[in-house]
Amino acid sequence: MHKLRFPTTAAVAALSLGVFAGQARAADGLFLAGTGTIDKSFAGGGIANPEDASSLASNPAGLLTAGHEFVVNQGFVSPFTQYSSNGLGLPVPGTHKNDEEIWPMGSAFYSSPIDGDSAWGLGAYPITGLGTRYNVPPTGPFGNGSTSIFLAEGIISLGYAHRFGDVTLGVAPMLAINAVRVTGLPLGFGAFSTNAADFTNKGYDYSVGFGARASVDWNVAPNFRVALAGSSPIANSAAAAYSGLFPSGGHITTPATIQAGLAWDYAPAVTVMVDYKHIFYSSSAAFSDGTNFNQLLAGVTKFGAPNGPGFGSKDVDSITLSGEWRVDPRLALRAGYTYSTEPVQSSQIALAFLAPTTGQNTLAAGAGYQLTEKSTLDFGINVALWRTVTGPLPAAIGGGNMTVGATLLDASLGYTYHFDQPVAKPVVLAKY
Repeated sequence: MHKLRFPTTAAVAALSLGVFAGQARAADGLFLAGTGTIDKSFAGGGIANPEDASSLASNPAGLLTAGHEFVVNQGFVSPFTQYSSNGLGLPVPGTHKNDEEIWPMGSAFYSSPIDGDSAWGLGAYPITGLGTRYNVPPTGPFGNGSTSIFLAEGIISLGYAHRFGDVTLGVAPMLAINAVRVTGLPLGFGAFSTNAADFTNKGYDYSVGFGARASVDWNVAPNFRVALAGSSPIANSAAAAYSGLFPSGGHITTPATIQAGLAWDYAPAVTVMVDYKHIFYSSSAAFSDGTNFNQLLAGVTKFGAPNGPGFGSKDVDSITLSGEWRVDPRLALRAGYTYSTEPVQSSQIALAFLAPTTGQNTLAAGAGYQLTEKSTLDFGINVALWRTVTGPLPAAIGGGNMTVGATLLDASLGYTYHFDQPVAKPVVLAKY
């Protein structure tokens, strides 16, 4: 039996890399298309084919196959958004581009076997993020300076996996740390808030929350695997500085998700994967589409109320196709494609333009290379293709139509060190 091993002090310190490393509005709306570098190469898919300790973030049952290793990922996200309005009031008409360009993004993971049928892991990583800033001269889109929103959530998680024959179960409690900052919303909108003093321009505020992720892996046959994973909603404490903006006095609940995947070793050196994912935006008042702008103006509800407006997102379904070709014992090539349903309705455009979603179509590619007997280097990149949403602006703020467009580039470099065994060739030439 293996002894329970703990990472070094340096490894623990490195886990902080992922907590508030960056932000951008992601391909599945709020969520990033993959957490680790390998995940990004698969456009967020591949949960039935876990390859390293970063599986903690998507499929904690995959810790059993990771071995004793440390993984660090560092990259960047580069969002590009713009809005075009032909209205006569607010926001300022014309075409205006987002000023936020490049944000760093990092994560770190550690895993270790306990015995032949169980393993544990530790990780720190970002799972959600959005960021938009419109600096429209001379006074901003709403006459109150640069209008921006920053929202990021980082996770610190401890996971455990145990095998029962051909089935492995995994669970990973999550501690969430959140940061939010909002600037430049129109001061006149304070009349539609439960607390106008805590509505905009309050600097950064922080909150914490708790949730859990669980998964099951089933080795159906030597060359065919199935996985199912889900995460609970993360009920975060209130961001008191924005209690007059977000529902229920500043509570921003992270939506629950569920994902299912298949992995088939089509040939000794080729694996093909299919994933389905559902995001329950409707379960979170801060992100749901339950209230539109006209209801707000009519006094049906207010910002900060329990039924107050959110970002206008509806539930998202996505399908991911991905694959890996192990060219030789040292080199693996990867690719993926994700199609997601549209999270924002055109009727919600007046509220959603501050946090535009990117890409119903995401393309991804990457590679893994064995550097030494105990280390590998991975590269992954995905691009959420340009897309737009057009909708009407309420007559009370000038009428007309608004079109919001967005795209996103997400790239990452990952390094894996295996402590006590030769590296699993990227990957093996045959899995059966």
